[in-house]
Amino acid sequence: MKTQMTALIVSTVLLLPFMASATELKVEISGVQSDSGKVTVTLYTDAGTFLKSGIGETTSAAASAGKVIITLAGLNPGTYAVAAHHDEDGDGEMAKNLFGVPKEGYGFSNNAPATFGPPDFRDAAFRLDAEGASIAVRMTY
Repeated sequence: MKTQMTALIVSTVLLLPFMASATELKVEISGVQSDSGKVTVTLYTDAGTFLKSGIGETTSAAASAGKVIITLAGLNPGTYAVAAHHDEDGDGEMAKNLFGVPKEGYGFSNNAPATFGPPDFRDAAFRLDAEGASIAVRMTY
C-alpha cells in the first residue's frame, strides 16, 4: 500500500506540468483618461453571448491614467473577444446619455470600431493559443 501511494504521488508530481494548462491573456488598455473608478475587462467566447450583461469572465483593476494592464489566467485555448470599460463612477454599469451613447470609456479587442453601435463578435474576435497572448485595447471616450 505504501509503495502504491508513493508511486501515485511521484506520478502526479511528474505529470503536473503537463496537466496544468494555465494559458494567460494579458490585456493592455491604453488611453485611460483618469485615475477615477476601475477598468473592467470582460472576456466572451462566442457571438451569442458577446456584450450580454452578466455573461463572460470579468476582471477589474483600479483605474490609472494612461495605461492599465489586466491579466486573465487559466484560460483554455480558443476564440475570444474582449470588451473593456472604464467605470469612472464605480457603479458597475456603463453610464450613457439620453440617446444611449456611452459617457464612460470603452474599447474592444482588435480595437474593433463601435460605429452606430457596438462591433460584432467577429470584428473583435482573436485566437488564444496554448502559449497565451498579449493584446492591446485602446479606450474610446
